[in-house]
Order: sequence, then structure tokens, then C-alpha cells
Amino acid sequence: MPQNIEILKLVFEAYVEFARLLRTWLVAFGIGGPILFLNLKDAYAKLDASPYKSFVVTAFLTRLAPQVISALIYKWVSWFYLVGSVRENMSASRVYRVAAFLTAFPWIGITADIGAVALFATASVLCVKVLL
Repeated sequence: MPQNIEILKLVFEAYVEFARLLRTWLVAFGIGGPILFLNLKDAYAKLDASPYKSFVVTAFLTRLAPQVISALIYKWVSWFYLVGSVRENMSASRVYRVAAFLTAFPWIGITADIGAVALFATASVLCVKVLL
């Protein structure tokens, strides 16, 4: 069993590193894309004249929404799960049971990540199309 704990620690450390890397990439790309168009007058003019302008701008602005919503959900789920784990009166509550379920349910975060990456990918393809 101790060997399994060591493996779990290594897997968790890898998870934390990959999560940090993805978050950093999303933030950098989310800032870099709009700054590119704002600083390069030719690129801005091409995007401004493009039929894709509204989608590209919306995609860059709304890609934060899935990340923020999932962070809010997991923040409160983690709190209720933690408090419910140490308080007997709360551990029998429905809120605790929902928090325990969601703690082991990764699809909210996975969907948020896929949504953000899909918005960026689509906006990026359209940007390349506009600029070339």
C-alpha cells in the first residue's frame, strides 16, 4: 500500500503541473491574441474588415467564462467537501453528498478546458485566414 501512495503522489504532482501549464497557456494566449491585433495596425485593419471579426472578438472574450465558472464550482465544492469531512453534522447533509460526488466528477473542468481550447482554436484558425 505505501508504494501506491507514492505513485498517487507522483500522479498528483504531474496533474498539478499539467493544470498549471494549461492555465498559463490559456492566460498567455488569451492576452497575446488581442494584444497582437491591437498593436499591429495592418492586422487590426484586416480583422476589422473581416466577416469573422465579431466571432473572433467574442471567442477571445468569452473563453474565460468556462474557466471562471468551473473555478467557482470547484472552489465551493472543495470547501463543502472539506468542512463536511471534519464536521459530523454536515457530513450527513445533502450539500456534502453533492460536493463529494462533484469532487470525484471531473467533467465540469474537462468541459471548461475543452470549451476554452475550442474557442481559441477556432478564433486562431479564423485569424490566420484573415491575415493570410
